[in-house]
Amino acid sequence: MLLVRTIILFSVYSFLGWMIETVYCSVRERRFISRGFLIGPICPIYAVGSLFVLCLLEPFSKNFFLTFALGTVVCSSIEYFASYLLEKIFKKSWWDYKDYPLNFNGRITLFYSLAWGGLCLILVSFVHPTLTRTLRFIPNNFLVYYAVFFSIVFISDIIYSIHDVIQFNRRFAAVSLIFDRIDKMKNMIALSAGDKKLKLENELASLLIQQEAFIKNHVHKMRRILNSFPKLRVSKTDRLSIREIIHQHIVRH
Repeated sequence: MLLVRTIILFSVYSFLGWMIETVYCSVRERRFISRGFLIGPICPIYAVGSLFVLCLLEPFSKNFFLTFALGTVVCSSIEYFASYLLEKIFKKSWWDYKDYPLNFNGRITLFYSLAWGGLCLILVSFVHPTLTRTLRFIPNNFLVYYAVFFSIVFISDIIYSIHDVIQFNRRFAAVSLIFDRIDKMKNMIALSAGDKKLKLENELASLLIQQEAFIKNHVHKMRRILNSFPKLRVSKTDRLSIREIIHQHIVRH
């Protein structure tokens, strides 16, 4: 039953993490944002962090200051590693704190690190003890069925979401190529005259038609990831997010 209970705790903390992220980001952006890499209402990084924190900090649950301090360090380390890993795997910067004071490489910042410490204190002192007591009253058969069901859905979500991100990267690469060709064509038109300028203008009109068709057929398929990660960038050095790049070209042309 240890594995079953671990899966259940993983599912609960993933969902609670999704709720925290979604409520916070929705309030900040003043619109609903379903946060998370996966399609379902779960953020696995919160579950991984929670279970890791519980393994380390439960022995110190009576010492609030130590729980807060260690929780701050542990969660910040997990967030930094997750940011680095996602960037290396998917070639995108999924979040960036470079505009926040006291940030480290834009991956973590003191403000959120302290927030993680506070959440760890609440988790270890209140949430986890309450949840474990509640699970004792639920029949084991039900817990097993739920764990199996969640595992199937979770693995399916991971597979689909990875495929979704791969398709997202391909679509963005294709539309970026069109954007670049349009920008270069406009620069060439500005430096041309006569028949050459007329020819380039016709080519530009053709490119704009391609752009409109691509946006109509593909950009809506990118919307889930763009909405979940409004500040998603190709790299941390980019001034504009992918969402802003696409919007800028749509409005401009």
